Amino acid sequence: MTNKILSIADLEEAASNSLPVSVREFFNSGATNQVTLHDNSAAYRKYRLLPRVLRDVSRVETGISLFGREILFPLCASPAGLQAMAHPEGELATSRACAQIGVNMGISSYANHSVEEITDAGNQVAPINHVMQLYAMNDKAKQERIVRRAEAAGCRAIFLTADSPVLGVRWNEWRNGFKAPIGLGYPMYERYSDEIQSQSHDDGFASANSASHSWATEIPWLRSITKMEIWIKGVLTSEDVETAIEYGCDGVIISNHGGRQLDETPATIDALPACAKAARGRIRIHVDGGIRSGTDIFKALALGAECCWVGRPTLWGLAHGGQQGVELMLKIFYEDFKRGSTPYQIPAFRQHGEKNKDLSNSTCGLLSVDNPNHDSNYLHFDEKRPFVNESEYNGPEYNGVFADWCLDDQAQPLETTRPPHAEASPLCQSQECIHAASNILYNLDPNYEDVDPCTNFDQYVCGGWRETHDMRPDQGSIFAGTIMEENAQTRLRHILERTEPPEPSDADNFKKLKSAYDACLDEATVTKRGSKPLTDILDELKNIYPAKTGLVNGAQDHLTNAILYLMNAGVEALTSSGVTPDDRDPDNVVIMISPPRVIGLPAREYYNNTKTVAAYTNTLKDVVRSLAGDGFDKVAEDVVAFEKKLADVTPDTQTQEDVTKYYNPLSIKETEALVPEISFADIITSLGPHDYKGDRLIVGSPSYMKALSGLLKDTPRETVLLFLQWKLVQKFASVIEDDSIEPLRRFKNELAGKEPQAKEERWRQCLGRLDEGLSWSLSRFYVLDSFSEGSKKLGDQIVSDIKERFIFTLGQTSWMSPDVRKLGIEKVENIIQKIGFPTKSPNVLDPEDVKKYYRDLEVSKDTFFENEVAVARFLLREEWSKLGKPTNRDEWGMSAPTVNAYYNPPGNEIVFPAGIMQPPAFYGPAAPLYLAYGAFGAVSGHELSHAFDSTGRHYDQVGNYTNWWDDKTVNEFEERAQCFVDQFCM
Repeated sequence: MTNKILSIADLEEAASNSLPVSVREFFNSGATNQVTLHDNSAAYRKYRLLPRVLRDVSRVETGISLFGREILFPLCASPAGLQAMAHPEGELATSRACAQIGVNMGISSYANHSVEEITDAGNQVAPINHVMQLYAMNDKAKQERIVRRAEAAGCRAIFLTADSPVLGVRWNEWRNGFKAPIGLGYPMYERYSDEIQSQSHDDGFASANSASHSWATEIPWLRSITKMEIWIKGVLTSEDVETAIEYGCDGVIISNHGGRQLDETPATIDALPACAKAARGRIRIHVDGGIRSGTDIFKALALGAECCWVGRPTLWGLAHGGQQGVELMLKIFYEDFKRGSTPYQIPAFRQHGEKNKDLSNSTCGLLSVDNPNHDSNYLHFDEKRPFVNESEYNGPEYNGVFADWCLDDQAQPLETTRPPHAEASPLCQSQECIHAASNILYNLDPNYEDVDPCTNFDQYVCGGWRETHDMRPDQGSIFAGTIMEENAQTRLRHILERTEPPEPSDADNFKKLKSAYDACLDEATVTKRGSKPLTDILDELKNIYPAKTGLVNGAQDHLTNAILYLMNAGVEALTSSGVTPDDRDPDNVVIMISPPRVIGLPAREYYNNTKTVAAYTNTLKDVVRSLAGDGFDKVAEDVVAFEKKLADVTPDTQTQEDVTKYYNPLSIKETEALVPEISFADIITSLGPHDYKGDRLIVGSPSYMKALSGLLKDTPRETVLLFLQWKLVQKFASVIEDDSIEPLRRFKNELAGKEPQAKEERWRQCLGRLDEGLSWSLSRFYVLDSFSEGSKKLGDQIVSDIKERFIFTLGQTSWMSPDVRKLGIEKVENIIQKIGFPTKSPNVLDPEDVKKYYRDLEVSKDTFFENEVAVARFLLREEWSKLGKPTNRDEWGMSAPTVNAYYNPPGNEIVFPAGIMQPPAFYGPAAPLYLAYGAFGAVSGHELSHAFDSTGRHYDQVGNYTNWWDDKTVNEFEERAQCFVDQFCM
């Protein structure tokens, strides 16, 4: 090794001088005029860093976690073929060097050593997690062998090179008559250079690679044969990023093949911002091409990349000195990156047209070198908002990627007033900190300096988020939880598109789950069946509750059987009946009879809107006309009128959720006296255990039951029948594909603020249905894939600490009387915290327990409609089987992938599913604790406060509904609550 090799340029020169001309040109040249080749590196020179000074740079952390391994810094060796032309040991030397330095390596399909030899060479030095590059091949059997060999050898991902259906036109190779030297093997391609010598280099490539590749053929096929991550290499457009997300890819590499495939394409660093913007944190972004210094890595990260890859520098290192040469190359990059990524190099903030504005609490962009006083290449970025040029964006310019370097570890601005000569706290520079700081900064309004947070706090903190998150046509609203939910859905989609379960012990669970999912996805079969499955159950209901002409008003025989039929289909009509813990005796369950949660329109208030009611009536007429023919318009009008009468006698939501008003214990006989048209005794006998003898119901609204009886007496039987049938139509409209239900779809979309013709993506619909019916099976696979024991422990610790602080705060509270304060502290101490997923009833970590839970549920991959009915019946039986048994306090009310949390008053428990434990609501163990506590502490504190809100305060430390607040405390509470009402209702 010569000590004169100080830069990558030095290494290139030394290597080029030692290589034969034909090999040098093969490595170094590009396609046709080589415009892209030169632009790749030149584009990085457009930007400069504006340094900040007097920053503590004693601690610099450069490592990131990639493919399950902590690597030294965000740079890896790109997959590059024919490395044995640079050095006899080729990929073996590269693998050892990467292992020695602590980075990952990409293995080319055109490697001169086998994947087994390459990974073994690296593992002999240190643990490695390499990735396998792959082309779409004509010979699928050979392509599958490559994938399976790579996975068996320990590779963690497939890099599918998507920009090479044909070989690039490389004039320099033609001029030099390049052919791979005789004797080189291509063990992954199962060929030797001697064979390829018989063809032109181009023909050899074309005969192997498929020119008819497509997203639809390659990605699902790869998913079916491997559990490795699937990345797409060669992406340059935001459209392809979106497509990669749609097909469930794990990441994309912004790459133009080093300028070797198609000339005059954008430099990768120029293509990166738009691609990062499209990603919005939904897919990981890496970049290669033109990276020649550690500062280039720094700039690429600023523009949205997670990691960079280098190909030619690896070859130059090999040519210069084999393994030691590659190690030298990596060390040059590392030392340069480490120096360049210290807080000393933080860019300073600038507004448009201002030359030296210094906002010490802010961070900023990269300045154009072409004209330091002109901002045409000023950039703007975060995980969800990439940098854009000034021509596209008129807000303030700053580089949010580096926001954490302007914060100390207590999340305070560095320029906050401090004692003289105080040392700044060490700054977090991990990938997690960078991403989190970026998100926080760019959620702010782009012109946040011009927004007064005292008068418009919402715009100040959320203006940037709204600007970068557009709603799809099928969405009526969107918020941070929506993005988190979509992230969880994407992970679940990846799992369900596999052909094999993650573990052999999950074969039955996976088969049942996948059968239900595939049945839902099979839109062709669903469409072919049309409305018949729905009309069949409508006819069955009509047989149970016939509307014969001539019957007088009030004749309600068979109504109970009709209600039971609907309950078995998952539909509540006229009343809502279920099994729940007894508020006065939470260790035991009781039957609750309430007004229906939804009458027809989403809420009772909708019936006061004349325009909405008219549109709803026309929708009902149109659907009935399509399903049953003409002659029902008058009955349809009567149904809506009947629903409006039901709405008029239904208590408002606040009343229905007030335990002091809904807790009305009655016997079965007393309940039936209120509404004799319905036999609750028959319902209990039909649904409850055969030995259940209970005679106690909780009637949520006796006044509603009495009014219901009066309405039934005065409503024609045919109106009641159509009302019940309409409830079935509303329930199963989304389960069929038929023109008859399109008016209902349009009406619901318009009511929810969506595009009238919009349809949620099929796979999202199907995941939602699985989460309703096979929630614990789905939870198991989600937890195995996306939730760690470390996150569970951290979440548990945060909740415990928040509880401890809450107890301290209660102890200082003056508005509570001493006795109430003491009981409040005892209540917090007794709160049960459930984190991540259930370990009982069922234990989602135990495949046999999950299998046992769903043993009575039968589903088929060919009968989507029948599956939904079977799920509804299964859930109903599961609920009513609890009668006569103690309350199961191990049960969860939400599945693990759910992006939500709740406080359960009768259980005195707070529950946090794994789905909500993701950024920005939760940061895992790899992040600093101040991020984790700031985010998840807010979530857990919110749920904890429900134990003392207008509902939770009625329940004591063991979940009993009791009046444990004295009058003084109640009055003080209501006085303070009214302050918030007055403030937000002005």
